[in-house]
Amino acid sequence: MAELMLSSINGTRTINSETYAGQTYNLLRTAILKHELKEGEVYSQDQVSAMLNISRTPVREALLALQKEGYVRFLRGRGFEVVAYDTKDAMNIAETRLIVEKAAARLAAQRVREEQILTMEKNLNMQQVCVENKNMFDVQFYLQLDDSFHLQILEASSNNHLYKITEDMRSQWIRVGYSILQYSENRLDIYHEHQKIFNAIKARDGEAAEQAMELHMSNTQKRHLAKGSG
Repeated sequence: MAELMLSSINGTRTINSETYAGQTYNLLRTAILKHELKEGEVYSQDQVSAMLNISRTPVREALLALQKEGYVRFLRGRGFEVVAYDTKDAMNIAETRLIVEKAAARLAAQRVREEQILTMEKNLNMQQVCVENKNMFDVQFYLQLDDSFHLQILEASSNNHLYKITEDMRSQWIRVGYSILQYSENRLDIYHEHQKIFNAIKARDGEAAEQAMELHMSNTQKRHLAKGSG
C-alpha cells in the first residue's frame, strides 16, 4: 500500500465542515493534479479517513465522484488507484471541445444578455489580476475562472445540449489545464485569447467569436503538445 500524504484546504490534515464529501473530493483531486497521489499506486479509503479524521462515508462519496470523472478506479479488496493520464484521450476531448465551443461562441454572440456580458467581464478582470501577479498566481483559482468563463459562454448560447455535452469533458480536461498553467508564458496568452472571445461576443459578432474560440482551442491543443506530458 502506497504512503499517503495530503494537506487539507486549510493547511491542516483535518477537515472541519458540513460538506465533508465535497471538501474531500477537492482535496483528493488537487492531490492527483499535483501528483501527490501518484498514478498506479494503490491507496486505501481507511488511509484517507484517518488522515482527514473523518468517516469512510464522505471519502467513499468523494471517490465515487472522482471515479465517474475518470480520475480513480476501485480495486476489489485493495482500495483505489489513480488512473493513468491518457494523452490520446485528452486530444480527442480537445477536438470535440473545439467543435462544440466554436458553435457556442457564435450562438452566444447572437443571444447574450447584458447581465451575462457583465458577468463575463467581471471574470476577465479577475483573470487579469491573476496573470499579472506572477508571485501570487494560484493555479487552482485560475482553473476555476477559466472553467467559469467557458461555462458563461455556453450559458449565453442558450442551448442546454451544448452545455451538457461539455460537462464531463471539462472535468476530465482539468489535468491538462493544470499542466499547461505551470508555464507562466501560457497564462497571459490564455487570458488574451479569452479577451478576444469576449470582445467578439460583446460586439455581437458571431463570426469573430467563432474564429476567436477556434484559435483559442487550437492553441490550447498546441500548448498541450508542447509541454510533452500527460
